[in-house]
This record gives sequence, C-alpha cells and structure tokens, in this order.
Amino acid sequence: MKLTALSVDGFKNLKRVSLIPDPSYNLILGENAQGKTNLLEAIWTLTGCRSFRGTRERDYLPFSGGNLQVEAKFQDARREQSVRLCMVSGTVPEKKIWCNDVPQKSSALFSVFHCVTFTPEDLSLVEGGPERRRTFLDLCSAQLHAPMLGLVRRYQLALQQRNAVLKQRLPEAQAAGLLEIWDRQLEQLGTEIAVQRGIYVRRLAEVCVPLYAQIARGRETVSLHYQSSVFGKDAQDTLPETRTPELVQQYGEKNAAEPQLRPAAGTYGKRGSSGRPAPRH
Repeated sequence: MKLTALSVDGFKNLKRVSLIPDPSYNLILGENAQGKTNLLEAIWTLTGCRSFRGTRERDYLPFSGGNLQVEAKFQDARREQSVRLCMVSGTVPEKKIWCNDVPQKSSALFSVFHCVTFTPEDLSLVEGGPERRRTFLDLCSAQLHAPMLGLVRRYQLALQQRNAVLKQRLPEAQAAGLLEIWDRQLEQLGTEIAVQRGIYVRRLAEVCVPLYAQIARGRETVSLHYQSSVFGKDAQDTLPETRTPELVQQYGEKNAAEPQLRPAAGTYGKRGSSGRPAPRH
C-alpha cells in the first residue's frame, strides 16, 4: 500500500496540512513541538486503532477547540481508495469514519488501511518479554488476515471464562466439566492463532531477510524464528497453512505456552520466556 494524498485539519496543533507523498520515501523535518509526530499519528488514526502514543481520542481534537478531519488516498494492490475520519468536539466527541465515501466502523479499517509505525519504544520487541511480540504478531497478521483479531478476542474471552470457573467454589465434578468445555475451545483457537502467526512469520521473512541484507550490504544477516514449546523451535517451517485435528491434539496434550517471535541478527538475538496471555492454572 502507498499513501498518495493526505490532508489534515484540526488534529492537535495541525491546521490545513496537505501532502502529496513521494512514491519512494519521505523525510519530515522541523523544529521540536511543531507537529512532526502529530502528522504521523494523524495518519495512524486512519487504521481505526488506538494511537501508538497512547493518546485518548478526545485529545485528538485541536488545542484551540473545534473539529478535526483527516483524509487520505492510498493505492493498494488492486485500486486507489480513500478513507476519512472526522471528529466533532463536545462533551462526548463524535467520531465518524468513511472508506470510499461509505460509512464504516473503526474495526473495519484495520484490514484496509495498512500502516506500520516504528518508535524507540518498539525496541522492546527485541529486549522485552514475549507478550509484546505476541501482540505485534497478532496485529500485523490481522492486516493480512482480517479474522485474526476475532480469533484473539475469542481466545481471550474463553480464557477469562475458564479462569472465572477456577475462582468459583464449585463441586469438583461440575468444575471439571466446565473446564473441559473451555479447554477444548482454547485448544481450537490457540492452534488456529499459532497457524496464522506461522504464516505471517514466513511472509515477513520473505520480505525482511533480503531487505536487511541490502541495508547491511552483506556485513550481517537477519533471520526470524517462531519459537514454540508446543510446535518446536522453528514453528514457521513446520506449521501448515491450515489447522488440523492432529495439531489441535498436540496443542491440548502439551497444554503449553503460546509461541513467540524471536529475532536473530548478528550476535544480538534476544530470547524471552514463553507464556500464554494469562495463566490457565
């Protein structure tokens, strides 16, 4: 996807900003506190996701008061499309979104307007724990496979229900029956999530490895490994394109941790411990 036109008016300190990006790359220069990061944040809002800076939506509105509008045109693999976000100030700001002039919910934009940011905080992908890497994999995978977000939400809900059963003082037989129900759902959903993560890591490696080699000019290389205590060290190479009963059975038998993405470049590869989004026991 390539951004072909952008207009921003009323996003924080930005007023009547228009931009026709260069097709290759663009460098934004300016003094401190003039709105460079605000411009990137305005573009990011068109994904329908929360701000990568943690900004509340009400704080998108201009500092001086009033409404805001962010509009972009972009070229994907099929055609040129447009997306527009408007917010009207008030006690409860009203947000409206259109894609190709058709009203949409925020969640519908994520698989349409593909946007990636990299900030200093993203170094935690390498230095931090596995939860950060799982979130990264899931969000990126959902841009290529829209149902991924639904899978993750259903997994989290099932996990919450299972943990709620553990907290109740139920007769042992009743608790065992309920836990069995939620365990079966977690096995199905967890296996499907692992398969989709494996697919994404394979596709990411196809692009990342040659690009990094080009940037490094052959001085060093990078490789991506999807490590799982269920499906092995290089799960991206062993997991198939679809979930199978055998994989679900393996997931259930291991009752193991969620896989993670582990980068390895030169000598600074960082490996963290694995763990499900929340403890099951």
